[in-house]
Amino acid sequence: MRSISTAGGHEQQQQQQQQQQQQQQQQQQQQQQQLEQHQLEVPIHLNDEQQQQQQQQQTAAAAAAAAAAAAEIPNTKQQAGLQQQQQQQQQQQQQQQQQQQVLQQQQQQQQQLQQQNYRHQPAPPHHEQQQQQQQEQQQQEQQQQQQQSTTARVAALLQLCREAQQAAARSSEEAEYVQQQQQQQQQQQQQEHLQQQQQQQQKLQQQETYLCLCLLFLLLLLQQQQQQQQDQLHHQQQQQQQQQQQQQQQHS
Repeated sequence: MRSISTAGGHEQQQQQQQQQQQQQQQQQQQQQQQLEQHQLEVPIHLNDEQQQQQQQQQTAAAAAAAAAAAAEIPNTKQQAGLQQQQQQQQQQQQQQQQQQQVLQQQQQQQQQLQQQNYRHQPAPPHHEQQQQQQQEQQQQEQQQQQQQSTTARVAALLQLCREAQQAAARSSEEAEYVQQQQQQQQQQQQQEHLQQQQQQQQKLQQQETYLCLCLLFLLLLLQQQQQQQQDQLHHQQQQQQQQQQQQQQQHS
């Protein structure tokens, strides 16, 4: 019954993970479509603060999706589903790589939009140009920090996946060791039980042989007694015959 329940749980987990993967792919497609529409509809003078907010929202959504994908790692204490866990973790790693690629593409597209907007804008004064350069540097630094934070989060998630794999391997080894010990104990108990049965059978055989010998001895004694009685009867008969003959001779 436990094997049936664990198999059903693995199937449910696989179905849930497949549904979540499909949802993540749909979200990525929607994000790409929104970016394409944004490229078509964005005005020439795009506000830098709005771009920063969009970048932060996209990176936060990608990090949340990666965290949700990592949180769905199956329970490492289950022994029968180790291979399925490894396959699922590989799929999650591939999804995280795809998400990183999508983020990089989004950032490149936003940088291109910023460059295009900057080209179409009229030449500002020297002071405003310095401010714009500083803002662009700040934006680039923020983007680098966001990329570093996302890569650090992905690396942490990968480390968690590896630790989960190691824990699953340890638990499987411990379970195998316990099973081997139990099997050895069962074999020893079976051998002891067989030895006890053999000893009991030997005792029974000895008792049977002893009883048979006793019966034979009794039969021999009975035969001897019967023979002695017959001999005595025969001797008495002979004596009686002799006496009768003597008496007849005397009367005659």
